[in-house]
Amino acid sequence: MSLDFYDKSANAVAIWGVRGCGKSTMAKSLIRDRRRIITFDPLDEYHAEGAKRVDNLGDLWRTVQKSWHDFNIAYVPPLRASEPAALDALASDLFAVQTPYHEARDRAEITLVVEEMSGSVPNVAHKAGHDLFLKLSLRGRHYGVNVIGISQRPAGVHNDFKNNTAENYFFQMHGDSQLNAARDKLGDFRHELPSLAVHEYFHVAGGNVTRGKNVLT
Repeated sequence: MSLDFYDKSANAVAIWGVRGCGKSTMAKSLIRDRRRIITFDPLDEYHAEGAKRVDNLGDLWRTVQKSWHDFNIAYVPPLRASEPAALDALASDLFAVQTPYHEARDRAEITLVVEEMSGSVPNVAHKAGHDLFLKLSLRGRHYGVNVIGISQRPAGVHNDFKNNTAENYFFQMHGDSQLNAARDKLGDFRHELPSLAVHEYFHVAGGNVTRGKNVLT
């Protein structure tokens, strides 16, 4: 069966802004109606919001197998682990787990939320074979993997991810380096970012920029 059987709607979304500006509220809004969620959670925050906490990939996939069509898991990588390596290992497993979707044998999508990407997807050169998450963000729609990336510092996140996003939410930000990192998506609207109130944002999709405010209820 051809992949055209699917609408291939999975995409990559980025949420940018300073701490406390409303990024997590927006992420929760985006995922609240989804049933298969994995959060890469190095700050160990999402279990307090109802996600099942695991600290190794073995437990993560055992949890998935027990509830294949309905799970919300917060994966907290080991404290001494390299965050980029831990995220790449998770991405490698997702490619394997979602192969049935890629081969048009299953329609179940997964949403991967990645918290504070400047630590796990830094804007540095990657060695060959150490860029699996970046490949997933590029090819995820063919594997039914939605990616929601979150960071305070867009300037610190790898350009390959930023260039592959279908949607961007920009909340309050400060500093020339961060505002300049928003230039390609926001243009002159970036100059308004420092004055945004909590939960106010600019949404960029399909070349269009709209301003809004979000409060999770």
